[in-house]
Order: sequence, then structure tokens, then C-alpha cells
Amino acid sequence: LSALCVPQQMTPSAPIAQGPGEAKGPTLPLTGTTLPDFEKLRTNLVSAGSRFIGRQAELARLDELVAARARMITLLGPAGAGKTRLAREFGLSQGVLFAGGVWFVDLAEATGVEGMCTAVAQALQVPVGGSDPVTRLGYAIAGRGPTLVLIDNFEHIVDAASPIIAQWSTMAPDATFLITSRERLRLDGETVVDVDLQPRTDAIRLFESRAQDVSPQFTVNAENEGAVGQIVDRLDRL
Repeated sequence: LSALCVPQQMTPSAPIAQGPGEAKGPTLPLTGTTLPDFEKLRTNLVSAGSRFIGRQAELARLDELVAARARMITLLGPAGAGKTRLAREFGLSQGVLFAGGVWFVDLAEATGVEGMCTAVAQALQVPVGGSDPVTRLGYAIAGRGPTLVLIDNFEHIVDAASPIIAQWSTMAPDATFLITSRERLRLDGETVVDVDLQPRTDAIRLFESRAQDVSPQFTVNAENEGAVGQIVDRLDRL
């Protein structure tokens, strides 16, 4: 079966690093990289190419939190629960609300703050050569205005990197950070959305959808529903 989280190739866009609170403020010193046209690309997310099944309660909760201007939201759950796919699906639905764009950052290869800064800079297409990349990235995010930053796989650097999220949130008051993690960030202002096991009915629907990717004629029916239910239960409904 296809995994719930489908890796995607990220298409970078072009931000301009600016001072806090200024849409057209002075540009920070950058490296000699030529930047593409940021106006034409406001996300690096692309569709996963497979149906998204379930998680309607979690999506509704995220909508509520964004409407209430929650600034730091953590999707909290075990490995394989579908946090990444949920974050992507939510991000794809939010482009109209975030004039500064929706940007996905994968921290799977990051080993600390430096690695996180590199991943964020690459996702946002911000060349931050020189000293203090944390501050430079904070200015870059702030300069975009309303922006949704999705940060995935945060749990393995949570102790070292959580204070950086707090700093960026302070520097960029119009930005929203949606983070997937197996651990809480333990920050003031953090809102946690639990990503638990799916209801059995949704897990069966997901099984059917993924099975149809391999065998389009497959359907869950009265004859096989019991066996399919046993399979999804053994897979912890992931």
C-alpha cells in the first residue's frame, strides 16, 4: 500500500529578506544568488496525487485555529499517523488566506539549528550566507507578511530548535508556523492538535483507495470487509 505521506519534490520560490514590519524595507546582505520572481510562486507544495481520506475533524480544527490567529500549531502524533500528509493537505487549502505564501520545510535530514536554518532557507529560497542565519530568516519571513510555514519532522531537534520557532514567531507577527512532531515544543503560545489513530471506517476507506491504486477493480464489500478490518487494525489504522 502507498504510504500516507507521499514525498514531494519541492519547487522553490523567491523571497526577499527585509526588515521586520516593512513590506518594502531595506534588503539584508545576501549572497550573490540571483533570485527568481517571488510574485509568480507562493508555495512549494504540490498535490500528492492520491486521494486524501478522513481527518476532517483535524482539518476543521486547523481552520478554526488559523481563523483565531493561532501562531504556533503542533500536529502531535506517533510515526506513521499521517501528520505530514495532513499538514500538506491543509497547506494546499490555505493559499488564498496567506498572501506571503505557504512553504513546506522537511527537517528529516536536519541535525540541529544549523540544519534547520539550511532547510528553511532552501524551502523559502532565501540565500543567508554569512553570520546569524536565524535572524536573517526571521526578517525574511517577516517581510512576506501573512505566511504559513509548515515544518515537518521536528521531533529530533525539538530541544535545540524550539526557541528558534519562538524567535521567528516574535519577529514575524503575521506568520503562522504549523509543525509536525512526535513531541511537544513546550513553548508559550503553542497549540497542540493531536493526530491519533483514524476511525476504523476511515482506515478501511483508505485501504480501499490505496488498493485501487494497484487493482482498480478492488472494492470493500460484505464478503471482504471483515478481513480488511483485521488488516487495518493490525496496521494500527495508519
